[in-house]
Amino acid sequence: RTKGIHISYDLDLIDPTVAPGVSTPELDGITEEDAIKLNKLILNHINDIVSYDLVEFNPLKDENRKTEQLALNLLAQVLRAAENKSKITKKF
Repeated sequence: RTKGIHISYDLDLIDPTVAPGVSTPELDGITEEDAIKLNKLILNHINDIVSYDLVEFNPLKDENRKTEQLALNLLAQVLRAAENKSKITKKF
C-alpha cells in the first residue's frame, strides 16, 4: 500500500581512503566500485522511488575533492535513471 519509497544513501559506508569527506568515516567500508554498483542496484527500482538523498558529505574533511566527485557520479546515475523513467512514462 506504499505509494513509493525514499532512498537515503549514506556516503559514510564508503571506505575513507576513497571517500574521506564524510562526517563519520567507516574503516573497511565499501570500495568506489561497490558504491556505484550498489547505487545501480537501487536504481533498478526507479519506478518505485519517489525521493532520494545523498547524505553525510562533509566538504571540510574532503581531500582533493575525492568524495565530492564520487557524490556527483552517484547523483548523475540518479538523474539519468529519473530521466529515463520520465521518457518511458511520457510514451504511455
